[in-house]
Amino acid sequence: AKIKITVITEKGEQDIYNYVSSGGSFGASSLQQETGLGKARSIKQIEVFWPASKTTQVFKNVEMNMSYKIVEGNNELIHIHPKTFSFSKEEKQIHEHRH
Repeated sequence: AKIKITVITEKGEQDIYNYVSSGGSFGASSLQQETGLGKARSIKQIEVFWPASKTTQVFKNVEMNMSYKIVEGNNELIHIHPKTFSFSKEEKQIHEHRH
């Protein structure tokens, strides 16, 4: 799929592009995309072009700093809550001593 994210910055609109391959085995070429938005103030829209069906989906009113699942043919963004983790105090101390 081809993803185009249009963001609003202090200088105007900026387009950010991502390309998603068909994935791979054992986590290679993940279908999950993480996109840095630089100095964006907001997201104007996200366009996803699906090459298999040759269709384009457009999502507006997208919140920043969120995770979404996009499914071909489903015109709603699905908000997901990625799993988080934190280091124990002991693990933090080990990490700090190594660096």
